[in-house]
Amino acid sequence: MSMLFDVSPTPRTLKPAVAKEKKEPAGPVGLMAKSAYHFITRPTKLPSLLWDTGKATLKAGYMTRAQGIKMPTMPFNAPKTRFNDTVEMERVWNSTILDIHRVKTLRKVVDGATLNDVILATCAGALRRCLLEKEELPDKPLVAMVPVSTRTPEEKNAMGDQVSVMYVQLATDVEDPIKRLEKIQINTMVGKLYQDAIDAKSLMGYAELISFGLAGVATRFYSRAAIAKHHNPLFNVVITNVPGPQIPMYLAGHKLVVNMGTSPVFDGMGLIIPICSYNGTLSISPTSSANLMPDLDMFARYIRESANELELAVMEKLAGQATIDGLMKS
Repeated sequence: MSMLFDVSPTPRTLKPAVAKEKKEPAGPVGLMAKSAYHFITRPTKLPSLLWDTGKATLKAGYMTRAQGIKMPTMPFNAPKTRFNDTVEMERVWNSTILDIHRVKTLRKVVDGATLNDVILATCAGALRRCLLEKEELPDKPLVAMVPVSTRTPEEKNAMGDQVSVMYVQLATDVEDPIKRLEKIQINTMVGKLYQDAIDAKSLMGYAELISFGLAGVATRFYSRAAIAKHHNPLFNVVITNVPGPQIPMYLAGHKLVVNMGTSPVFDGMGLIIPICSYNGTLSISPTSSANLMPDLDMFARYIRESANELELAVMEKLAGQATIDGLMKS
């Protein structure tokens, strides 16, 4: 956004581009040789990855046994839902816009809760209501795959994606919105502890051992064979929170009013919810396919109403605490 937008209504004066010497593009033989070199050298990274994994496993085992910290949700333990089926071509999208300052205030009701916890609890409330109305709510809580940044302070301004993932139970089996937030806060805290123990950045290296072409073939086979129908989901939904600038941004003198996101869906992962914050607003933008979420517009409304429900419960609880404090003082 910093490259595309200005921070004032007056556009920046850009320096003329400096012509660079054009390099001849690599031919087919050169590309094949480069690809083969990377494919051959990848396995040399395996011993160090296995060593890091072994250390992480021991550390995680110590946390479980000695410190009594419960293991976070593992992949393929999520309940089956309508979101975890084969997707069709037509996409559906909508967005809910919230006041970020009001959302941040809701953290105060649970010690240690973060803005991300409140967002997860809000989405969980909408998911619970959506599935309840369809009489499809599983007894087990739904599981969200939550991307986690692996950037170090030195990599703060580096380009490119540097993320791992965390699996979080969304407490959709809990009716009370504040108790749901409390449970999600514990689940995310445990997930972060294991992320630190496992060193997610080093484990991301396993992905590099798989040839891109081979991964593409496997993905096409997975889709054509409708394999998503025949196993428990890795997770039920992706919820990804992307922090943005909290100042107005302009494009060619025109103010950006709100920043909304969308992301791809595929078989087995038919619902993704990107969250973007910008200049006092928080957009929550579910994306799905029409065969899985034909009423996605209604679901977007449920997200807003879930936030209102949580806010009302928080206000009532804080008001009750204030009354008790006043009685104790008197």
